[in-house]
Amino acid sequence: MKNLLFVLLGLIIVTSNAFSTGLVAHYEFDNNVVDLSGTGNNGLFYNEAYGTDRFGNANSAGYFNGINAWMEVQSPKGLDLTSWTISGWINISSITSNENGDPLETTIIGKLNNSAGLYNYAVELRNDMRLTSQYESEFSIEPDFDHFVGYATIELNEWIFFTSIRNELDGRHALYINGNLFDEGFWFDDIPVTTPDPLYTARIASGGENYYHGLMDDMRIYNGALSDDEIMGLYTIPEPTTFLFLASGLLGLIGIQTARRRKNK
Repeated sequence: MKNLLFVLLGLIIVTSNAFSTGLVAHYEFDNNVVDLSGTGNNGLFYNEAYGTDRFGNANSAGYFNGINAWMEVQSPKGLDLTSWTISGWINISSITSNENGDPLETTIIGKLNNSAGLYNYAVELRNDMRLTSQYESEFSIEPDFDHFVGYATIELNEWIFFTSIRNELDGRHALYINGNLFDEGFWFDDIPVTTPDPLYTARIASGGENYYHGLMDDMRIYNGALSDDEIMGLYTIPEPTTFLFLASGLLGLIGIQTARRRKNK
């Protein structure tokens, strides 16, 4: 029984370490927007509110009202990237509209080089309920060319796991939905424009009034491209309390067995 406990504790440590290498920002939205990566990219959550996460836990997902709520990292550290993995869970309540009732696109998470007017990277929700990943380069074959992948149709009121990657070694840019590859493109010579400007979440990265309406959870940014297996591993991470409940149960069983042995002596 003790061996089982040690194995379980080992799995907890391995699972934690497997997804911490290269992590430069991590937000679980457990009633706060503290960066769990240790990099110090803590967020500012304007009109802060929290809702129920995908496991049914209250106050464990960020709730964005679609009107005036967003998260911002004003002085990001280590987030001006040419290789990346950006992942997170979203549950969209509605597409926001302007005063004329026209649906608006918005940024799930992204960084814009304000001086050049170009995206370092962005995962965007289009006004037709399709999800895309994009970046822009100052030195592309076509000036200011948007490097888009995706256009994945997303349903309302469902938890969806997205992952955007770019690998500077081969120029691969890809979007994954629920752990599976949805679309990819290769632009080896078109290097993303980098920027020290703020990271925006749930608001169009240009700072406009286009806001996201819905929930977000477990948002991560890595400074490199994860593999297909690692992306699927992120998608299938169990609820953190699952391992703890199992460990507590095993400890209880060990305690009962120990007490019985003492009683029988």
